[in-house]
Amino acid sequence: MDEASSLISELGQKRTWLTRADLKDRPALASQVLLHHDLPCSSMTLTVARHGDCTRLTTGGWSDNSLTDLGRSQVAFLASRLGRNHDLIVSSDLLRARQSAQILSDALGCPVVLDPAFREFNNGIFCNMKIEDYLSDPRRRFYSELAWDESCLGGDSPSSFYSRIYEALCKLIGSSDGKKILLVTHGGVINILLCILHGYRYTSSISFGYPYASAFSAKFREGCIEAVEDL
Repeated sequence: MDEASSLISELGQKRTWLTRADLKDRPALASQVLLHHDLPCSSMTLTVARHGDCTRLTTGGWSDNSLTDLGRSQVAFLASRLGRNHDLIVSSDLLRARQSAQILSDALGCPVVLDPAFREFNNGIFCNMKIEDYLSDPRRRFYSELAWDESCLGGDSPSSFYSRIYEALCKLIGSSDGKKILLVTHGGVINILLCILHGYRYTSSISFGYPYASAFSAKFREGCIEAVEDL
């Protein structure tokens, strides 16, 4: 195993990999479960989709990675499953999400609004850095290694990332009463959203490993979460 593969394997071992079923079925997690998150008193349906497969020559986070041909096909297939019943597509403004949102918009006949609040974790000085340079940089820190208030150099801490996504979600729900919204975003954002929706305490080591161009739906009624379902 080369150094890069070894480091990536080490990263995977330091994360807590979960499925949605784990949030209810693993007793060991019970002490971390929260009673509720305060959400706006609105009734709406939120469909959350991850962008398609993207290039990996540079680090993720706020990097300008674009969709691959596979990613474009994945998003087109997702569009065929979603149906034309959304009022608006809200998307992260990062390139891979923006490209995914445009494919969905063209297929579903739905307008797009870009919202930078739903960007991935801000990886600071490592943004757009080549993978091999990142892995050899002595300053590098994997996101899962960061303490709650420890910032990536020039970027987010897990705390600031969580706060940004929680506030953006509340704003979106509060401004979308009676609507069906499709949100196009990133894997790290989805980890936070699923913790919020299931009342689970988020940490930087948690990952649901949500696949590219996959989606789930959350239904809200007067600030309460009625259902969260994979699509």
